[in-house]
Amino acid sequence: MEEPAKPSQANTSSNLITYGISICGLGGILWLFHMTYTAINMVIAGKGLETYRTFWLVQFNWYGFLAFIMACAVAIAIFLWLRWHEHMQWKSLQKKYGRRKRTPN
Repeated sequence: MEEPAKPSQANTSSNLITYGISICGLGGILWLFHMTYTAINMVIAGKGLETYRTFWLVQFNWYGFLAFIMACAVAIAIFLWLRWHEHMQWKSLQKKYGRRKRTPN
């Protein structure tokens, strides 16, 4: 009969995956900041309409990239506003009707 895995061994692989995902996410965020900084500098230098090829070999220009970043920022802002609005409505309902206790089935 095999012994069950020790919790420390299972936890180590879980921590390794978490660290790997965190490092990749941080790298992606830094890359996005670098691309935005490059796009702003290219537009300021007057080279905003020069085309470049993306990783997927699609032609793109720096104005388009900045428009994409702005569209993403607006979408995230709308999402956060909707979440805040829903939270405030939920708090209002809880204040008005009180917290409801769960009944066992």
